Amino acid sequence: MSIKTKLTILIVLTVFVPFILFGVIWYEQSTKVIEKNATQSSVQIVGQLNHHLEYYFNDLERNTLPIFTHPLIQQLLKAETDDLYNRFYLRRQIKKEVIPSLLFSRPDIAGIAIVSNDGLNVTSYGSTSGNKYTVKDLQDENYRILGVSNSGEPILTIARKLIDKTSYQSTGLLLIDIKLNQLSKIINDTQLGKTGMISIVNSDGVIIYHQDKTKLGKKISNADLKQYLLDADGSVIKTDAKGEKIVTFNLSPLTNLITIAEVPKKELMGELLHLRNIASIAIIFITIFSLLIIVVFSFKLIKSLTSLQSKMKEVEMGNLQIRADEGKKDEIGRLNSSFNTMVMEMERLIEDVHKSELKEKEILLKQREAVLQSMQFQVNPHFLYNTLEIINSHAIVEGNMTISRMSTALADIFRYAVEGHHYQVTLYQEMENIKSFIEIQKERYHYLKVEIVLDDTPISKVNAIRLILQPIVENAFKHGYEAHKIKPDYLKIAGQQYETYYLLEITDKGKGMAFESISNFNHAFELRDLEQMNTINYEMLSKGIGLWNVHFRIRSSFGYPYGIYIKESTQSGTIIQIKLPLNTN
Repeated sequence: MSIKTKLTILIVLTVFVPFILFGVIWYEQSTKVIEKNATQSSVQIVGQLNHHLEYYFNDLERNTLPIFTHPLIQQLLKAETDDLYNRFYLRRQIKKEVIPSLLFSRPDIAGIAIVSNDGLNVTSYGSTSGNKYTVKDLQDENYRILGVSNSGEPILTIARKLIDKTSYQSTGLLLIDIKLNQLSKIINDTQLGKTGMISIVNSDGVIIYHQDKTKLGKKISNADLKQYLLDADGSVIKTDAKGEKIVTFNLSPLTNLITIAEVPKKELMGELLHLRNIASIAIIFITIFSLLIIVVFSFKLIKSLTSLQSKMKEVEMGNLQIRADEGKKDEIGRLNSSFNTMVMEMERLIEDVHKSELKEKEILLKQREAVLQSMQFQVNPHFLYNTLEIINSHAIVEGNMTISRMSTALADIFRYAVEGHHYQVTLYQEMENIKSFIEIQKERYHYLKVEIVLDDTPISKVNAIRLILQPIVENAFKHGYEAHKIKPDYLKIAGQQYETYYLLEITDKGKGMAFESISNFNHAFELRDLEQMNTINYEMLSKGIGLWNVHFRIRSSFGYPYGIYIKESTQSGTIIQIKLPLNTN
């Protein structure tokens, strides 16, 4: 992939995608946290409101305790029904001694009524609801909020049992009717949103307080009542025509009253959601702005690199006149400047190398000619030819065919070495020449066994250099056998074609070279650069003209990987490999 593609993917994977994922997760989690905090805040407010109501009803219960224990009340409940005078007297005394102090200290009490166990109203004071209640309505409780009257001014009725102090038996009910203004004051001090509604429901599901007075005395649904009684406190999300609203409830264990607060969700969470949205928009804006800057800078950088790349391609195609813009003072400008310097230096070096190559080729040609001429001019051709012809003639006359064969073979060798007009020959010509050389050696060493094993490849199709086999075979006799005073007894020349080259192996059973010499020669043979080979040429020639001269001539003519390699050289013999190119014409 290009840098542009990689950079795009990098920005998308490391910035854009993580930002979107983080933004979505943050948005959802922040909404949940805001909703949770708003709900918890609503639960706490409703709980505190219920606590205030408990305190209010506790205080009311304590203030009515004197009536509960007052002797006149006890006497009135025990008075006979037909004892009208006594009942009248007791009611008047109660009105003078008991009721005024309570009504004076509690202006929220609208009226008080004393009812017998059978539900008959014994006496009443102030404005009472007039509802009929009996002991059964308390449901085994000593103190209970019974209901609300929705006629005229709403009045809440609270009942408590009146107990005989001697028998501890229920003698009737004390009904206390209170005005809802005090409850309204307590509740109005608690504000939940702009349109939040608070209601109070008793354990029977009857609404005893609501800011909408038309709902007083009505019952809530059984499903809601069951949930409120089961969970004691908590909140739920409900949806109506106006949207979602948070319903928070709290059940008082003291009064068994359920305080319910209904607040539109958007009002309770509005400000927090507004802040969240502002923060989200700010983060999105900053991120987009940052991404835009990164993208613009990155693509500007990529554009400069792409321009430089296109100029480098032109240089690769050989146009060394191209130049990059050096106007910028940053790293790109310095890079373009370095590019221009490099191109100019390449232009200069190519010109120098071209001149150097011309000189090198001239030197190599002269060197090859000198080496070949040094070998050719070691003998006087005309003198040798005439002498060998005379020897051959005498040998035929005398009938000595051995001398005749040797002189003929020697003449062929000199003729091939001296009179050849072509530097490059075929392997067939080289093999014919080496056979003549071996013919002479066989006459010298009668125990010499020679094997020539070539595959089916026509060796006339293999390129070679004149006089590359004879120096190696001579080395086998001179350094492998004669130097160690061993009579030469074995020589093998094997050839096999491979896919791109032809491989000759020359094997003898004489004493091999030292390991250090093998390493030095093979290291030199593996060099590919002609300049490096020229550097060590004189050093290698001083160590042994035969192997290095053959390798240098092959490599300089055919190039890498052709040449010589010492495959093996031990005390049991030496194997020299020659790799030659195939003639594809």
